[in-house]
Amino acid sequence: MDEAPPMQPESGPLPFDPQQVRTPALVIDEGALAGAARRFAALAHGTGCHALYSLKALSLPWVLECLSRLLDGFSASSLFEARLAREHLGDRGTLQFVSPGLTPEQAPAVAELCDRVSFNSLSQWRRLGSVVAGGAACGLRINPGLSLVEDPRFDPCRPGSKLGVPVDRVPRGEAAGLGLHLHTNCESTCVGDLVRTVERLRETRPDLIEDAGWFNLGGGYLFDDAEDRHRLREAVDLLGVDGSRPVLLEPGAALVQAAGFLVTSVTDCFRTDRDVLTAILDTSVNHLPEVLEYQYRPRLAGVEPGRLKHSLAGASCLAGDLFGDYGLSTPLEPGARLTFLDAGSYSVVKSHMFNGINLPTLYSLTEAGDLLERRRFDYGDFRMRCGGPANAC
Repeated sequence: MDEAPPMQPESGPLPFDPQQVRTPALVIDEGALAGAARRFAALAHGTGCHALYSLKALSLPWVLECLSRLLDGFSASSLFEARLAREHLGDRGTLQFVSPGLTPEQAPAVAELCDRVSFNSLSQWRRLGSVVAGGAACGLRINPGLSLVEDPRFDPCRPGSKLGVPVDRVPRGEAAGLGLHLHTNCESTCVGDLVRTVERLRETRPDLIEDAGWFNLGGGYLFDDAEDRHRLREAVDLLGVDGSRPVLLEPGAALVQAAGFLVTSVTDCFRTDRDVLTAILDTSVNHLPEVLEYQYRPRLAGVEPGRLKHSLAGASCLAGDLFGDYGLSTPLEPGARLTFLDAGSYSVVKSHMFNGINLPTLYSLTEAGDLLERRRFDYGDFRMRCGGPANAC
């Protein structure tokens, strides 16, 4: 990742003062969060769809409380997520569920908590459908066989995928009346991919579309502009639905990604044999896991761009704990504050305490501009995660 040209920091002010937080810190901008939710709800409702949020991206309780007032409901991928979602939805929203790991022991509780349950395989449906059907509307996740994601680690439709039933494996008539659930993309900005997916399904298995009781078109799209409404409307029209067959959308990152900021402090700065200034931060790529998972180079803010190359590195003993190379105007010194952007999705839900490095303190930035400390972690949290008692000294 360090061979690429250095990235330049983003210009423009941050919506808060990084000096006001305890680092490392994750700040969630509630105004940005609410704005994204309102735009998505308008897009979904304008095309006749229900707007859900997928908890897998960010499941902080106050985030769910905010989104529960702006959207039609949530989508959960585990019993724990379903419980948390229902706590914040109450009886005012829809809760959708799908998981490859649903067990017979969990199924009754999932059926009680959720309104719709999509089964990931024919085996899961045949074993657990009768258990769930008494409490929730049942659906089947299918795999249209159209790969849209280059990296096979994140391609739901890769050969041999564990996610969904290949369309040619669904016996004719078995899915009649069930919901039809598909999710084929990952952080795509092209809603036209969704049109291609529905077109493929209509070409290969039109009977599944005609027999479906409802549709879940999944997530994986970063809805962002007016063109999205036109393409989404096209996908919905291809399904031939009317008011009697609901269509659900369940993005995650699209709603929370831009609302998150990872604030960190420089603890040391020195030159290496690359003749590049290396700045050690009090955080780690383990707090922004997509840096390792996707080889993602996060955008940086809070410093002036320039030609002086800095390698920003995490505090762990992992040699590859690197955020990337950035071009700055002046050398960094210990105590300087840096802020990574777009840290709202897949950060908290995957962060861990490798090397005993503390998790970021969690803050919310209210729409009035106030910074509220929501959760601070300490040695007791580390000891408990290592298997120790919850009441550590």
